[in-house]
Amino acid sequence: MTRRTPLSYRILQGWARSAIGVVYRDVNVVGSSRVPRDRPVIVAANHGNALADVALMVAKLRDFPHFLAASTWWKRAAVRALFRFGGVVPIHRRRDGGGVAKNFSSFEACYAALGKGANLAIFPEGEMHSEPSLLPLKTGAARIALGAAAEAGVRGIVIVPVGLVYESRGRFRSDVELNFGAPIEIDDWTSLYRENPNKAVRAVTDLLADALAAATINHGSHDEALVVSRAADFALADDHCGKGSFARRIVTRRALADAVVRDEQARDDLAGHVREHQEDLETLGLRSQPTIALVPLSRREWRRLETELTVLAAPAAVGLIANLPVVMLAGAAGRRKREAWQMTYKGVAGTLLCPIVWTAEAALLSRRFGARKGVAVAVAGALCGVVALRWYDRFAEYRADAALRRVSREQPRELARARSSRQAVRRAVVTIAGDL
Repeated sequence: MTRRTPLSYRILQGWARSAIGVVYRDVNVVGSSRVPRDRPVIVAANHGNALADVALMVAKLRDFPHFLAASTWWKRAAVRALFRFGGVVPIHRRRDGGGVAKNFSSFEACYAALGKGANLAIFPEGEMHSEPSLLPLKTGAARIALGAAAEAGVRGIVIVPVGLVYESRGRFRSDVELNFGAPIEIDDWTSLYRENPNKAVRAVTDLLADALAAATINHGSHDEALVVSRAADFALADDHCGKGSFARRIVTRRALADAVVRDEQARDDLAGHVREHQEDLETLGLRSQPTIALVPLSRREWRRLETELTVLAAPAAVGLIANLPVVMLAGAAGRRKREAWQMTYKGVAGTLLCPIVWTAEAALLSRRFGARKGVAVAVAGALCGVVALRWYDRFAEYRADAALRRVSREQPRELARARSSRQAVRRAVVTIAGDL
């Protein structure tokens, strides 16, 4: 029998889907079929982008996930209310002074949720971080899964790793990938757990660490991460692969990251090619646009882009004007030093401001034009905001191609040198990672 989803969960899923549709240009989901719908599931994800990680999982998982959160968060009244609304399960950790009894009660709550067929979501690294690779995993996911199977008799539990990979954690209208890895069947480990709990927990945790590493991208340092990211950007930028561009770059980045770990010379050579190309882009005034194509759009594509921008200009302008207070205030809220919190502040501020701004606009317009017309105009303005987002994305493409046409006229020699150094990056990438 299909479980009925509580209204509060449906509201949160609707909010999450709307929010990520606004703040991200494209969300690429890989392997979502690996999350079964007829069995209890623990989804285990890396954690590097505050509440954006949560919103993406709520939006893209078919069944609503119950997140586990440290009990220290529950001390704040507003957070406590939100957590209850979203079915969050409190975790009492010993390091927070929870004691053995409270820690045991947390596991009991997880067992009960899994027994009802719920999806649990956990960040097994134990904390949010900005490191270029996964932190050593805590054993909580394995202990919960094995305990529920062996002690509470819950059958069919799987742990599914999910890698969250961002183009830019804090930039508006960037791209993100959710990569669901191979599930871990917990029933295969219950016999060992009954014989040797510590050994079983460690083995499952190690399996999860390997699976999560395969679903994410891991680097030895921040410098290495930047080199690999830029190399993938440069190697694929001229392909004009549109919406699938980020997905291809992720595949390339993952292959490069795996290869350069084993070959320091290849990493150093790649870094040299990337550095040379960055200098060439800087000479052209294009260093801030690493994914800009150095091959212009065809005449047909250019005309189609111009036509689309012209057609969308009027409704996009209406949408921008109607939503300008939200844009300005959410942008200001997102200007924080820590990149990992920028998208959270932008999303939360925008979510709170939208209904306030739209209601205020409807009230003001109703006084001027009457209630019916005022509400209709306010609703139209809000809906035109979607058109404004499309226009914004397309204008970014137009501006990049216009910049390329400008430098081709004004700096042809420098552009030729940049194209040559880009081809050198691409050849290096192909040598290291294989065909693109």
